[in-house]
Amino acid sequence: MAALGAGLMPRLAPAGGPGGPASLLADFGFSSGDRRAVMDGEVVAIEIEARMDDELAGAAAVRLPVPPGEVARRLRGGLIVLADRAATAHAEITNAPPDAGWTGVDFSGNQSEVVRLFQVAPGDVFNLSTTEIAMIRRALSGGSPQSVDAGAQASGVYRDVLVGRWRTYRNQGAAGLADYDRGDTAISPAEGLRRITAAGRLPVMVQPLARVLDAYPSAQPRGLENRFYWKKTIVNDRVAFVQSHVAVAEDPGGTVLFALREYYVGHSYNVLQQLGAVVAEGDGALMVAVNSTLTDRVAGPLGIIARPLGSRFARDALGNYFSTMRELCGQPLP
Repeated sequence: MAALGAGLMPRLAPAGGPGGPASLLADFGFSSGDRRAVMDGEVVAIEIEARMDDELAGAAAVRLPVPPGEVARRLRGGLIVLADRAATAHAEITNAPPDAGWTGVDFSGNQSEVVRLFQVAPGDVFNLSTTEIAMIRRALSGGSPQSVDAGAQASGVYRDVLVGRWRTYRNQGAAGLADYDRGDTAISPAEGLRRITAAGRLPVMVQPLARVLDAYPSAQPRGLENRFYWKKTIVNDRVAFVQSHVAVAEDPGGTVLFALREYYVGHSYNVLQQLGAVVAEGDGALMVAVNSTLTDRVAGPLGIIARPLGSRFARDALGNYFSTMRELCGQPLP
């Protein structure tokens, strides 16, 4: 198989051979029973042993009704962002014009979130830096969450937070991400993303992509497309805005590597990183990915109770994502 981008694409056996889908699924942690279920057409999501006390880890696999090249096109068009059933708005973020694509960042109609922003303080209600908290307080100082324009005011200042997060990530990568101010401590999303790559054994096929992602925006190989999105969704029964980096590389031989990095999340979890591959399977494709989510909510003394619940929730959510991606692959993208 031809290499792409100075070694980004690993060499692997043809999809139909002994080193094809079966060995790929095994490398991602799927048992023989799981592999049979995937090849029989089931969406299979599994839990993976976490290597960090704040990590929820899993993997998922599904057969898709379109070939890898079409999957790559859809991934570049936001398939993996659209697959969130709870999302109510989203947009791709581009450089020009600079303010385009952000108008949908709006808390109007979500009074509880407006109130929380007017009362913002260090802690875990929002993932915000010390500087961002001060900026929000200044912008909303003297106002009331009950005023007619409170929703617009809260939306405007939070939109500024998101734009700032995107600009620093676009220009500096993870290193530009400000810490979350928890009051008595700080949580580094940049360090979290680094730990995801460093902590555990990643499947061989996605290791080169993980290294390239960690190096972003430097050393990006030719043929790798980086795109950026925000979405408005529901996390733990609250509105959350999530910013994503989607990376896609397509090999002329028909293999696709992809990544989803949620480098900023409004609350509840700190960062998420998903690394996956798509290979030809019959007339369609096989998609498989490994996923890590870092969250304070399963760390510390209460982790022994929270981790099993969180792991099952994360596994089910990952399975739902893959089920929706299969459905969307049979429909025109919006």
